[in-house]
Amino acid sequence: MSEQDPLVGDFKVGDKVKLVNDVTVYHVLAQQYPDGYVVTKGTVGEVKAIVSQKYKQSTANRPIQVAFTDPRPFVIHFEAEEITKA
Repeated sequence: MSEQDPLVGDFKVGDKVKLVNDVTVYHVLAQQYPDGYVVTKGTVGEVKAIVSQKYKQSTANRPIQVAFTDPRPFVIHFEAEEITKA
């Protein structure tokens, strides 16, 4: 029996997920939204990668990389508790 990583949960690449809460990001349309762009609760994205220091070096401090398309394509890294399967 394998031990599940609590930061990753049972998420897999390709899963459709949605946000549990609003998230403010500063790397999306930074010039238009200098105080941050709010990605609202319930927004759906797709898991593009699981980045864990056990397997791969990364500067991300959250292991689940989720891609979104609106207002333009961008990615955010999450922990399992911040998203749910859509």
